[in-house]
Amino acid sequence: MPPPIERPPTSRRRLAEAARLLRFAVVGIAATATHHAIALVLVAAAGLPAPLAHLSGFRGAVPVSFLGHCRWTFRSRDPAGGKPGGSSPSRSAPSSSAWRRSTL
Repeated sequence: MPPPIERPPTSRRRLAEAARLLRFAVVGIAATATHHAIALVLVAAAGLPAPLAHLSGFRGAVPVSFLGHCRWTFRSRDPAGGKPGGSSPSRSAPSSSAWRRSTL
């Protein structure tokens, strides 16, 4: 069987990819703003050391990035990346707590 022929992208496809790239950038900017806002508040208001404040900012920005990319950039309804009602990697793979128990 011959390999499938790759067709040049159509203008509609290019527009969709450009929109996805823009959504990717917006989510990244939102996550970065979240990170820096948390870190700034923790350093200025709480007097936390900068490295600890940035760690907390990172922990706050990860869910913003993950959910933004899952639900908006790549338009998945299931945060695990699978289709609704279907199997997804998180349902078939062991949980992180199971992994931690097995490695300790």
